[in-house]
Amino acid sequence: SVLASYSLINLTPTDVSIHRLLQATLRAGPVPTPDGASHSGGEDADEAETTPFMPGQDLALLWLLEAIPSTVAAADIGSWARWRVLLPHIERLLSYLPDTAEMAEYAVDYLLSQTASYLQEQGRYPDAVAMYRRDVAITSAAHGPDHLQLLLPINNLANALHQLGDPAAARPLFERAVAIGEAAYDADHPQLLLPINNLANALYQLGDPAAARPLLERALTIGETVYGPDHPQ
Repeated sequence: SVLASYSLINLTPTDVSIHRLLQATLRAGPVPTPDGASHSGGEDADEAETTPFMPGQDLALLWLLEAIPSTVAAADIGSWARWRVLLPHIERLLSYLPDTAEMAEYAVDYLLSQTASYLQEQGRYPDAVAMYRRDVAITSAAHGPDHLQLLLPINNLANALHQLGDPAAARPLFERAVAIGEAAYDADHPQLLLPINNLANALYQLGDPAAARPLLERALTIGETVYGPDHPQ
């Protein structure tokens, strides 16, 4: 109410709008107190927990992770209205965060992946590619370049590049995803179905149906084994 009385925030029944000056002040760093010390939530500087975030960023991240839909955007059109509201806040926060390994500890990679999926469904492929690249960078930094955790992020990035009309850039990523999957799973494991199928499609788009055919046959065999010969998958 004090901030509102000075027009530094605008309160409505559904929203809180913050004055640009106050936004800039909060982003600049710790807020000084009248005695010249910096406000740190009541803890001494030596006792305060060290985090990679500026003040408020960790709370904003927590709120956004709690607010985003848990479903994949492609499978839940009803979630798109919420995504439209949250997207500017997500993009703003992500613009301040680095692509370092410790970001995986705070689920920034998950926020990137889910947001990229929504952008991909909206046809914003360059923006989706940029977020998928960051997801791959964080996951790779956290787990290593050949870890199984990279299978889905790399496949997602390759798929977005393919949809962007660049199967040549997508191909080595699909090949990398297949290699990671084959190193972790049996040759007919269902987790290999999607990257193998995507690699085959990229090869076909690149004018190499002869190379695509055995991969499609392999994907079909895996699918029939897992789901049955008449399953819609």
